[in-house]
Amino acid sequence: MFVPWWAGSLTLGIPLEAAWPGPLWHGHEMVFGFVVAAISGFLLTAVPVWTGQRGYSGWPLVLLAGLWLSGRLLVASSGHWAAPLTAAVDLAVAASRQCDA
Repeated sequence: MFVPWWAGSLTLGIPLEAAWPGPLWHGHEMVFGFVVAAISGFLLTAVPVWTGQRGYSGWPLVLLAGLWLSGRLLVASSGHWAAPLTAAVDLAVAASRQCDA
């Protein structure tokens, strides 16, 4: 989603709206964007099947995906938001899975 923006910042000098330098922002997104999405996908699909528990579906899943996406958007535009707000929304997906346990 942000790959064209990232590529444009590297090649064309398009400014990133993040409060961090480009490489730090990119590294953060690889961990909190990609890895969290991959682990969440595993936890939301395979684990419920293996344990016989009911997984997310419908509106709870839409809200969880929206929460993940809002974290990505706030981090990408973190230069415009307070750091505690950005951090809280960014970490909310990981915390939401802990609440279910």
